[in-house]
Amino acid sequence: MRSDDQIAFTRLTNDAGDLTKCYRLDDAGELTSTTRAYLSRGRAERLEVDGLDVVANVIEALDPNQALTFGVTRETQATIVTKDALHLHLGAIARSREFFAWRRGPALLMLDYDAAHVAARVETGTQLRELIYAAVPELIGAPQMWGLSASSEIYAGDVRLRGLTGLRGYVAVADGCDIERAGRALYERLWLAGHGRFVVSAAGTLLDRNLIDGAVWQPERIDFAAGARCVPPVEQRRPAPKLIGDPRVVFDSSRIAELTAEEREHVRRNRAQAREAAEPEARRAKETYIDAEAKTVAEQRGISVDFARHIVTEAINRSLLFAEYVLYPQDGEPVSVGEVLDDPTRWHGRRFADPIEPTYRADRRIAYINLRSGGRPYLYSHAHGGRRFELVRQPATLRVQAGEQARLADETIAVLRERGDLFDHGGGAMVRVAAGGRVFPVTAMGLIDIVSQSVRFERWQKTAAIWTVVDVPEKLPAIILARAGTRDLPVLNGVVTAPTMRADGSVIDQPGYDAPTGLIYVADDPSPVRVPAAPTIAQVNAALAELWQPFAQFPFDGDLSRGVMLAALLTAVVRRALPTAPAVAFDAPAAGTGKTLLAKCIAALLGDEPQVMMPPRDDDEARKTLFAALREGAGHILWDNWVRPVEGAAVNAFLTAPVFRDRVLGVSETSTLPNRAMLLLTGNNLRLVGDVCRRVLICRIDAKTEVPYLRRFAFDPLATVRDRRGPLVRAALTILRGYATHGVRAGQGCVASYEEWDERVRQAVAWIASIETPAVRVADPATALIENNAADPAKDTLAALLDAWQATFGNRAVAVGDAWRSAYDDPSEGGGVLREAIDAIADGDRGFSPKRLGMFLARHAGQIAGRLRFNGMRNARTKQRLWRVEVCG
Repeated sequence: MRSDDQIAFTRLTNDAGDLTKCYRLDDAGELTSTTRAYLSRGRAERLEVDGLDVVANVIEALDPNQALTFGVTRETQATIVTKDALHLHLGAIARSREFFAWRRGPALLMLDYDAAHVAARVETGTQLRELIYAAVPELIGAPQMWGLSASSEIYAGDVRLRGLTGLRGYVAVADGCDIERAGRALYERLWLAGHGRFVVSAAGTLLDRNLIDGAVWQPERIDFAAGARCVPPVEQRRPAPKLIGDPRVVFDSSRIAELTAEEREHVRRNRAQAREAAEPEARRAKETYIDAEAKTVAEQRGISVDFARHIVTEAINRSLLFAEYVLYPQDGEPVSVGEVLDDPTRWHGRRFADPIEPTYRADRRIAYINLRSGGRPYLYSHAHGGRRFELVRQPATLRVQAGEQARLADETIAVLRERGDLFDHGGGAMVRVAAGGRVFPVTAMGLIDIVSQSVRFERWQKTAAIWTVVDVPEKLPAIILARAGTRDLPVLNGVVTAPTMRADGSVIDQPGYDAPTGLIYVADDPSPVRVPAAPTIAQVNAALAELWQPFAQFPFDGDLSRGVMLAALLTAVVRRALPTAPAVAFDAPAAGTGKTLLAKCIAALLGDEPQVMMPPRDDDEARKTLFAALREGAGHILWDNWVRPVEGAAVNAFLTAPVFRDRVLGVSETSTLPNRAMLLLTGNNLRLVGDVCRRVLICRIDAKTEVPYLRRFAFDPLATVRDRRGPLVRAALTILRGYATHGVRAGQGCVASYEEWDERVRQAVAWIASIETPAVRVADPATALIENNAADPAKDTLAALLDAWQATFGNRAVAVGDAWRSAYDDPSEGGGVLREAIDAIADGDRGFSPKRLGMFLARHAGQIAGRLRFNGMRNARTKQRLWRVEVCG
């Protein structure tokens, strides 16, 4: 079997201890288990085998310190460390999606049955398979291998201590990249067949459950497939895995179809009915949990039960953990949220138990705290599929008194400044940066919600002689929003979700607000990537190879196109810190070559979800689209499949303007927005016209085949960029830092309007082109602008008119009206050539006139084409404008 036809997956080995559970009898003769160790240091080996029978042998031979993942790494073998230790181990990887990806080829789709999650138990694998086949008949006859879970069939002598607790199925599929989709479709079809239900957690949360686990289809997800470690007299008696079908063939998972609209509606009704049936139990469980937890928090923190109840309720209902809420770290005594916020150096990145259910799976490593995210601090728990909790101080108390609205607004704004997620943006508009770096305009109603989270308002009640809690004062939000320019909030120019580089070459690698650039770096990962301060040439070359890996199979038509692509990748990483940058266009001779895919990859590297739009119909639509994208905080605009010539005042202005100003739709006002977005274009045989030629870099790909859309990639490039964005950003910044450390300017001149981009990006690519044996052969991307200019049809038209004008009038200065008459009224004096040149400018426009010709000459005055140019002058006596052709150079 060829390597491309073999089933690929990964075997993990942990150096720190067992990955499976250990079972033993305690002093009372009861069965006990200890939790598996955390994979902090170990090895990953990519295995490629001929069939499921070999997979079964691999699983049977696993040691207790070994496990599997069904995504694969780029490397055949690699050292695994934690993410925060990556910078200390050159060439190591972490067990994260940045390093594990689905393979474009045969892979394993795992089906995980957990007896605790289903309403009716199954006693055998045959029973489970019959239920699955009834819901998804396409799986009948598919090559499969089934075995018992790692905690099943535990004995002590003749006594069966644990029976069947779970089953694992492995389906050999033809394309690993389809696993996530096929898994979701299979899960929904089981709901359609009536096997779904809602399980009530200890805290009253409704959990979507099914015959199989719906959260396992992740390329980095661990399958603890090895048997348990048992201390005698305890032993495990798992039968050998059962093979079904031909183990040497693979199943086409695309046969597992998505639900139709009618089927989706049926599933929605099934879920609604199941939720309604579970709601009473959920309410009872939630009330019981809140009562019990409130008493515990009140005793631990010395606060009233009513206050503790409020704190616990906010945690469950709104995912807000207030200062008095108690957390349970991996090691040590319980600690309050307030204590954690007071000591970020100690607690940032530390592991905790789930805040709602601290005893969940007896695992105090299931959650982590991120106190340096760049936004609001939070705790993320992987329990029950994952949940994010914000860590917040107790609300400030402000007192409402008549005649003091200004004072109250001042004090409220002061509190809001401390939140860290509110900014002034675009001429004084107020915005909020939410999780993931999303930017939302703050409205009056939205501000009420924000203020109510941060401030507790009190008003004096005269009759009772006490201060009582009241709602947010009615006029307060409008007053705060009206204070544009005087709120003293940080000014936001953009959001980055990965490190980037300032104009001076220094790297922003610490999450938070960066005043010199006006950028906020938001990092959901508590261990964001780090960039070498002074990388060696060898490190730069290794980084270049890593950055290029997702794009190595694209058919770039030469060094220049590769140079433009590399410039696009580097620009994407630093665009938010650059005042201007040229657009990048992906061109090809035929559809299906991969232009849009490349553009989407650039958007993903920017940190955006690619948004493909049709090109604008005219300049006015282009202006509105560009302005709307900036208002939404978009990092890119992708106009796909551009057919007409690329030109227009709006595009030209956008590509050279650090700020962009336009009227807000539906409102009688204009707004000025910082322009830190990247413009991406695609098209077949693109044509650039006029001034846009010096503003767009063209990257051309050519598969040199009649059916380019039938090509196959070993990996999905877009998925690779999404999953490995952190390492790819680090690689790009390593190249830029390498140029700043070792490089010399290799590109001639400087691209006007893009001076900072030229210094940081273009010169770095030109330097790469000049070093010996680079990992990728590239050329100076500025050459693309020169080629655009040479191919500009407008310049050809101008050159033809200059030649005809000179041939007709020589060195004489001539009025436009006289030239028009020579061309159309008296062509015998050489006007025939001039008429042809003017007709080319008119391009079939029957309304073209001497006035329009004069406007054309004025627009192109002084522009050189073919060593000639028009020079305009005034007749001193008649004040009439005359035009003469001059020879230059």
